Amino acid sequence: MSRLANAPLGFQPDHVLTADLVLPESRYSTRPTQSRAVAAILDRIRELPGVQFSASVIGAPLEGGGIGGRMRLQGRPEGAAEDRPSARSRPVAGDYFGALQIPVVKGRPLTPADREDAPRVAVVNESFAREFFPGTDPIGRRIAWEWGKEEPKWMTVVGVAADVKASRDLADDDVVAVYSPYSQRTAEWQRFGTLVLRTSGDPASYARRLRLAVWQVDPTLTVSGIRTMDQRRHTALASRRFTSLLLSIFGGAALLLAVQGIVGVLSYSVAQRRREIGIRMALGATPSDVLGVVLGRAVRLTAAGLGVGFATALGATRLIAGLLYGVTPTDPLTFFAAGVLLTVTAVAACAIPARRAMRVDPLVAIRAE
Repeated sequence: MSRLANAPLGFQPDHVLTADLVLPESRYSTRPTQSRAVAAILDRIRELPGVQFSASVIGAPLEGGGIGGRMRLQGRPEGAAEDRPSARSRPVAGDYFGALQIPVVKGRPLTPADREDAPRVAVVNESFAREFFPGTDPIGRRIAWEWGKEEPKWMTVVGVAADVKASRDLADDDVVAVYSPYSQRTAEWQRFGTLVLRTSGDPASYARRLRLAVWQVDPTLTVSGIRTMDQRRHTALASRRFTSLLLSIFGGAALLLAVQGIVGVLSYSVAQRRREIGIRMALGATPSDVLGVVLGRAVRLTAAGLGVGFATALGATRLIAGLLYGVTPTDPLTFFAAGVLLTVTAVAACAIPARRAMRVDPLVAIRAE
């Protein structure tokens, strides 16, 4: 859980506010009206004091990843439609890569010059480049979406962006994805998206100003789901955090029972040997000799128990492999820590009653029975 909470996201979540926006079909039924509305909203937001970048995206990080579709890659055999490669479409408007500080590792990002009447372009993520252009430079390659029976509208790859944590589960890696200008998308039903703005101050304090900026463009629009990116990250961790807490409680209870059992059994074992300890001391054994004999037997029993436990755990822990992140089911440190704890517990469980028994007069211990 600690490693997952500190896993790199591929972007900078601090000082980022997000909000969900849907343009009603009754007033925004065509692509030009949709594009103009989104552009006007982003311009209003950008004018707010303290706002450094404003953008919109379909498929924001930590919410699902975008719209799925099949693709055509120029120069590659197309084959059957169901066999064509698939990817996620992430239409963006404004300075999206600046708003989230997503590195563009090769080429250039999308710019305001990539308008509807400009040549069609796209930025792919690193997963896309590795999947479809391994060992080659994707810059300049042409790709197109497979939207039904429409003629393919080819886009030229102009940049490669870093992968981001797109899923609601931070343990998932990014899927292959294509960023394209919102104004160059082909589907009119894509009237929704997530507003993203980077601020110089506390992003949560911009919630009211964000609503007012949207209402200045259209007072009938609804702005919902206003959250900071840190809040989105906290939500994405919620289910994992609950699972970790639940497993920690059960694991702690099991460990407590194991420790209590070891203490009880070995303490009873030493108590049963109290007469033997008295005889050994009466025959000249020193306290350290007696303690060594008692602890030696305890260590042998503990070693046998740990051996059986580790052998069982090596197989059983694979059942929770899906709950782990950055840690293998057979993590050596975890096994070592558990072994040390149980060994120390076993030694203490024997040493404490043994030392008590050795302080008893040997004659009293012999006559006890």
